[in-house]
Amino acid sequence: MEHEWNSLFPEKAFEFSFLKEALNQQYSDYRNFGLIIQSFTGIAILIACLGVYGLVLFTVQRKVKEIGVRKVLGAHVGSILLLIYKDFVLLILIGFALAVPLSYFLASQWLDNFIYHISLDWITFGLSLCFIMVIVVLTISYQALIAARANPVNSLRSE
Repeated sequence: MEHEWNSLFPEKAFEFSFLKEALNQQYSDYRNFGLIIQSFTGIAILIACLGVYGLVLFTVQRKVKEIGVRKVLGAHVGSILLLIYKDFVLLILIGFALAVPLSYFLASQWLDNFIYHISLDWITFGLSLCFIMVIVVLTISYQALIAARANPVNSLRSE
């Protein structure tokens, strides 16, 4: 093949490559981009969990006396946990409602660059909401349970 090429086009050098190598090189940038996005996503989730944990500590410290009064009046641990959880769930739902349209638009624009691409459906976003809720509940649970099980005498003693 090289001999025929050189006889027909002597001024151009014969260069060949395999299609598989060309495709791997073309998509290697996307693979590297995916690895970078995964790394930064993990870091962002860790920072968000630390932020939620700090916010829980702040909220629990602010409501120590309220939790103590509720326990003295007969509140169950579940109702106290619900008191702490409802603020965070509301914030997550508001943030999710703001993030979904933007992320849908950006992901659709990015996927349109490919010849063969998937379509985004509500299941993807629903699963991400469930994943976020599990992470937040696990982050909140430890401090919320400590606050709900604390002896109300200790929190009300300074009154």
